[in-house]
Amino acid sequence: MTFFLTKGAVLKWLETPSVYQMESDELYELDEDSFSFLRECASDRGCGAGKNEFTEYCLAEGVLTTDKISKRHPPLRKSPDPSLRYLELQITDRCNLACRHCYIGSSGSLDISADRIRKILREFEELQGLRVLLTGGEPLLHPEFGVINEMLPGFSLR
Repeated sequence: MTFFLTKGAVLKWLETPSVYQMESDELYELDEDSFSFLRECASDRGCGAGKNEFTEYCLAEGVLTTDKISKRHPPLRKSPDPSLRYLELQITDRCNLACRHCYIGSSGSLDISADRIRKILREFEELQGLRVLLTGGEPLLHPEFGVINEMLPGFSLR
């Protein structure tokens, strides 16, 4: 039987080798053998093995599938110690509300360019980051939000 890493599962090399399940926001620490096996499963060829306790668990947790899935594989290198797992990125200060409690006030419109955001996301991915939180003002008011949204498929968004 051939297994593949699911679309929502990403290998990460944090303080310990891990696999991150984006949909459930679960991070599973792995031993070297399990990490090597899942690295092979992440390839376009998949990995061949019989069902055992580990593969059954990975199938049940949505980490492995028997369906061939073509996806982009982020770089896999050791993260700094301690790892940076979450990124809160304020992409704009634009806001369509005038809340009294808001610290933004009426300072004008400052937006981080899509190119700068792309660079930040690449650096975060190289650091083995897990989740990105886009903030602002109101992130949907960023003039290039559609372009920015297309840059994010490898991250868990909440």
